[in-house]
Amino acid sequence: MEQEEYDGYLECIEIREIRIRIKQKGFRTREIIVHTSLLDDSEYSKDDIAALFHRRWQAELNLRSLKTVMQMDHLRCKQPHRVRNEVRAHMIAYNLIRQVMSEAARGTGVQPWKISFKATMTTLTDLLPVGKRSVRLSVVGDFSAAGAAGFCFCLARGLFGLTISANRCGMRSCPAV
Repeated sequence: MEQEEYDGYLECIEIREIRIRIKQKGFRTREIIVHTSLLDDSEYSKDDIAALFHRRWQAELNLRSLKTVMQMDHLRCKQPHRVRNEVRAHMIAYNLIRQVMSEAARGTGVQPWKISFKATMTTLTDLLPVGKRSVRLSVVGDFSAAGAAGFCFCLARGLFGLTISANRCGMRSCPAV
């Protein structure tokens, strides 16, 4: 950073501190502190900030599902076009699994973010016949059983009318603000 740019910044920034109580079933209620530059409390209420924080937390959980649960934290391909294909395959599998979760939630009247991604993926994997749990796709290299499960389940659902309930997917305890 150049000295001119540095000199152009403010010496201090005014922030607002908000205490938010997190209620999670089966856990103690805890309090977190959120700092924000949204200073106008009449325009941005404490509840609005809490709702935004909750949505951001859900986004973090979704990224964790992509990276760790679907084992996308380490891409196996080396060539750029194959890496793009691997990322696309993970995104397709992720969205298919989320679609199953959405339909399970809609069918049982539960919010979709209250259903565990990992439990849904495990359920889909368990629904596959034992010999079909590992799929080799020439375009992407080794494709995880979870991704194959999501794809195969959605295909089977379309062909054979299979359905899945939210209880089978596993209810996740999710922080409520």
